[in-house]
Amino acid sequence: MGGSHPMSTGCPRARSDVLYRELADGGLIYDSTSRQVHHLNETAALVWRGCQRGAEIGAMVEELMGSYSVDEQTVRADVGVTLQRLSAGGLLVTPNPGENLPP
Repeated sequence: MGGSHPMSTGCPRARSDVLYRELADGGLIYDSTSRQVHHLNETAALVWRGCQRGAEIGAMVEELMGSYSVDEQTVRADVGVTLQRLSAGGLLVTPNPGENLPP
């Protein structure tokens, strides 16, 4: 895994300038910069909300394991893929090591 992988460089955070709306089956993100709408399934929405509140990746994994009957390895892989997709969409920022972030 390279240094550009979101899970290896610190916990990514949701960009504060995008709009998020909760839906019954997940959520919608609107990025006014790119004028793109992203539809998230329930799992991706949980990861997004974790990024919004600054949760650690391990906490996201625990929350998903508590919601679904899936083993930890599968959940970690799914969280990693979701973070990569959100990052590729320009929706996340990765804090610098030692950066003071709000809880």
